[in-house]
Amino acid sequence: MCQLRQRSTSKRLVKRQALRMLEIRLLGQFDLRQDGVAIELPSRPARTLLSYLVLTRGTHHPRERLAGLLWPNSSESNARKNLRQALWQLRKAIGETHLLVDTRSIAFNTASDFWLDIDMLENTADQDLETEVSAYEGDLLPGFYEDWILLERDRLDANYERKMDRLLTQLLQEQRWMEAIGWAERWIAQGHVPEAAFRALMMAHASMGEMSKVEAAYLRCAEALEQEVGVDPSEETTHLYKSLLTGEKISLYPIIEKPGVAISARAQQVNLPAQPTEFIGRKVELAEIEKLLATTRLLTLIGPGGIGKTRLALRAAAEMANEFDHGCFFISLAPIREVEHLIQTIAEAVKFPLATHQDPQHQLLHYLQKRQLLLVMDNFEHLLDGVGIVSEILQAAPEVKILATSREKLNMQSET
Repeated sequence: MCQLRQRSTSKRLVKRQALRMLEIRLLGQFDLRQDGVAIELPSRPARTLLSYLVLTRGTHHPRERLAGLLWPNSSESNARKNLRQALWQLRKAIGETHLLVDTRSIAFNTASDFWLDIDMLENTADQDLETEVSAYEGDLLPGFYEDWILLERDRLDANYERKMDRLLTQLLQEQRWMEAIGWAERWIAQGHVPEAAFRALMMAHASMGEMSKVEAAYLRCAEALEQEVGVDPSEETTHLYKSLLTGEKISLYPIIEKPGVAISARAQQVNLPAQPTEFIGRKVELAEIEKLLATTRLLTLIGPGGIGKTRLALRAAAEMANEFDHGCFFISLAPIREVEHLIQTIAEAVKFPLATHQDPQHQLLHYLQKRQLLLVMDNFEHLLDGVGIVSEILQAAPEVKILATSREKLNMQSET
């Protein structure tokens, strides 16, 4: 009887654990809570493992791939051992409910009860912009510098910038000047020198008749750009400043790219993420990529995970950036779980805001039609059903070239 009672108690505990809400915050911090109570996960490998699993949730990762990705400089046996230890620590901290584990693969259980701050930035509906941008407390996983984290960090930053731009545009259109100033200052305080935020400040102050503050905002922008990246404000920002001073009527939207105003080359050229270590060697491969891209429009770098396809593609794109009038754009496909999200991801990478009332694919193809640029599409292997979109881009935009990385061929007629 005692045994039966013990088992019954154990089942109730498991059921209660299954109902617990797991809160995961990765923006500006690593914070883990269950039902509001902080969970200690002191091991950096365990934190990295959880972060990767939730960022790629919906994907069942082979154990050997995870081990190679998270411990690239360890031997295969040591990497597998490290993975087992990190997984044990993770299961001990958050329980079994949120993980799907078998002898071959590991995945985050998307059917479990969890909340992830990043989901706010991933929401493409933009229905509650103030709530969505409020989730952004800073860069993804500060203090972590693994290649895949840097790439994902840049992608999320681009999402945040797009949402902030739309929010400021909306506030200015609705003549909510003080709120626009508040959100612009918040964006600036996060330290990325966003010219769009300074432009919103200038427009809001000008609308309130505070011309001295317009000048102060422009000077702040110029000083910040000089200190951070050693450049002057873009032509668009300077044009706006001069127009406001002379009383010229200005359209309130969009803040980032207004028709008739040229974007600076620096702003439009690249979104290639910076690499944490120096790229050494592989000159033969780089020369071959450049040679092939001179005569083909779709080139795929194929190979198993962990051999450096992404870094090679990024380096090649950086070296060829000046050959493309409208820039080189990196598109990380690893976090995408559905082909339906591919159009939105490409649009965000090239900083093209999609209108909600028109067909997204038609809008993107029309935008790319007259542009000469390079798209670096990384980790295509799990989205092979989306090669039709690649084909549509190549047909609609004759000056666009694509450099893809994948573990498998895309099996397209134009592929090299």
